[in-house]
Amino acid sequence: MNRGPRKLRQNRTVTSAFAAMLAMFLVNGSADAQITATSSEEFSLSDQELINLGIRFAPVIAISEEMGIRVPSLVIASPHKRSRLIATVEGEVREWRIELGESFAEGDILAIISSAMASEQQAAWIETRANLENARLESLRTDKLFAEGIVAQRRQQQSQIALQQAIQLEASAAQALDRLGFDSASRAELALNNTYLGYALLRAPDAGRLVHQTVRKGLPVNPGDVLAELEPSSPKWLSINLSSTMASGLQVGSRLRLADSAIGLTLRQREYSIDPATQSVEILAEFDGSVDFPLGTNLQVILEPPSGGVLVPASAVVYSNGQTQVFIRRDDKIQPRSLELLPIGRDYSAVSGLAVGEEIAVDGTALLKGMQLGLGGDS
Repeated sequence: MNRGPRKLRQNRTVTSAFAAMLAMFLVNGSADAQITATSSEEFSLSDQELINLGIRFAPVIAISEEMGIRVPSLVIASPHKRSRLIATVEGEVREWRIELGESFAEGDILAIISSAMASEQQAAWIETRANLENARLESLRTDKLFAEGIVAQRRQQQSQIALQQAIQLEASAAQALDRLGFDSASRAELALNNTYLGYALLRAPDAGRLVHQTVRKGLPVNPGDVLAELEPSSPKWLSINLSSTMASGLQVGSRLRLADSAIGLTLRQREYSIDPATQSVEILAEFDGSVDFPLGTNLQVILEPPSGGVLVPASAVVYSNGQTQVFIRRDDKIQPRSLELLPIGRDYSAVSGLAVGEEIAVDGTALLKGMQLGLGGDS
């Protein structure tokens, strides 16, 4: 069934009734009721007319911190710090060096993995190290023979090239061991005493605390497996997902704070691309100092409104030609004023174009817009 024409007739009837009611009141509702147009955008209404029409004005007030928006957030580790212990080789967890809840320093060995792959890389490094020592001795011997005129310069150059190649091969093998947790001191112990031969060492990337183990002793692991969750000792961060509108006024360095708390945060990172599924963006804020909230804790954050702004209630805002407007009353004259507004919850903040104490319409703005249009304003 086609209901379009009937609905259109109903809309026209309602609109006509509204216009007729307003015109009847302005002409006959009061002995001295009148509306005077001083320009295409300015008109006058008496106090009694405002009361009868239900139009109410209120003085503009300054924005305060209590007017901030409450939004949910999640406690996370700093994105600049590693918060997971990752297996570097295939093997078996042979030992945990630290218990849950214990703290550790950067570089401490947290777990040991027995691994055939580690054995192969250690054997390769030991071989390249021996070859390097031999190349150094040969280079020294050749230099001495060349100085004595016993060998030609070409022989000396060949020994120097061989030495450089041996240095590069040993450095490459040492880097492979470094990824297995063997620093220079550990490699020296390995070469002298076979210390940790056949094992990979998982070291703490930063100072922190062990908060969760995902793989127990004796279980197999593969490269890339997460063995544990770490809580870095550096200040924690918050992850906050906001609508693109709410995030529009936030920049790196903006101040935030926890709800019902004096704990402050600073916005450090933000996405500028909008998630098409949720129409939201993620912002990351860093706590100003150390906090006791565990990772994964849900908190409420206050997005503080911009300083120096004034409050514009949502009921005061009308839209005309793509612009946001409010109605100002001054010396019995009513005039629309276009403003740039920033959302703060359901209301708005204006940082310019409106002063504290000016009177704006907070009820009946639809009637005022209708009067404005009837006086020749833009649609």
